[in-house]
Amino acid sequence: MIGFKREIAVLLLLAINIGYSQTLAASQQVILLKYEVKNWNKWRKANPSVVPDLGGVKLNGADLRGADLRAVNFRRAWLYGADLRGADLSSANLDSAVLIKADLRGANLLETIFQRTILLNARLDSTHLDSTDLRGANLLEAVLRGADLSSAHLDSANLMKADLREAYMLGANFRGANLLGANLDNANLWGADLLGADFRGAHFVDANLEGATFEGSNFTNASLRGANLRGAHFVNANLERANLERATLVKANIEGADLDSANFQRADLQGADLQGANLERADLREANLSEAFLREANLEKANFRKTNLSAADLEGADFREADLEGAILKKTDLCKAKSFFGAKLDPKILSAIKTHCSGKVQ
Repeated sequence: MIGFKREIAVLLLLAINIGYSQTLAASQQVILLKYEVKNWNKWRKANPSVVPDLGGVKLNGADLRGADLRAVNFRRAWLYGADLRGADLSSANLDSAVLIKADLRGANLLETIFQRTILLNARLDSTHLDSTDLRGANLLEAVLRGADLSSAHLDSANLMKADLREAYMLGANFRGANLLGANLDNANLWGADLLGADFRGAHFVDANLEGATFEGSNFTNASLRGANLRGAHFVNANLERANLERATLVKANIEGADLDSANFQRADLQGADLQGANLERADLREANLSEAFLREANLEKANFRKTNLSAADLEGADFREADLEGAILKKTDLCKAKSFFGAKLDPKILSAIKTHCSGKVQ
């Protein structure tokens, strides 16, 4: 009680001269900001050269709506549950700060530093985080729906189960980031760098991933239904049991990727590079693989029913026990394939292979 009365007394004293140029101790700045945002803004306007250093302060649950927090040093500060809606945090330093369950909707976050910041369950819906530094930040279950993260730096960030639906992430850097179970439905990641990221169980339904880099990333059990992956790079990526039904992968580079049991039904893979990829047990029914490169690919037990393989490069491809009934094989040299042992083929095609491709079938 004594401490609270002392804070009120300080506030009354400050209120007498607020608006005039004066120097406030860090403790006085905290009191003013915590209880009098309006007067805090007046003090900042009157003292534009003063850069508040509030590193390590505790402002848990504080109402900081509309506060002028430009360039403020909040390094290692505690802002648990703080209401920062509409606040100006441009160029502020929140390195290693705690903003669990904080509300930053409508805040100005231009060039704000969020390195290693803890933002668990934070609200960042529709915020502008373009070019923002979020390297190593913890955004577990954070809400970033509709946020602009274009060219943002999220290297090694934790976005596990984060809500990134409809977010703009053009050219963003997610190298080594954890997006396990994250929701990126209808998000735009055109040209983003997601090298080595973890997307296990993540959702990318109808997302735009054109030209994005996923080299070495893990998409096990991820859903990419209807996603635009035109020209994307999946070299050596893990897409086991991933759902890519109706996805567009025209001229995508999927060389050496693990696609075991992946679902490519009705997907467009025209001209895609699948050299050395593992497609064992993959479902490619009615997919378009015309002019695709399948050299040395493992296609054992894969389902190619009614798949378009016209002019595909099958040199060294292994079709053992694969189902090719109804597949379109115009201008496709089947003799270059490694094996069709146990494969299901239309009788006429099977007969032709037996006649012209010695040792390719049982």
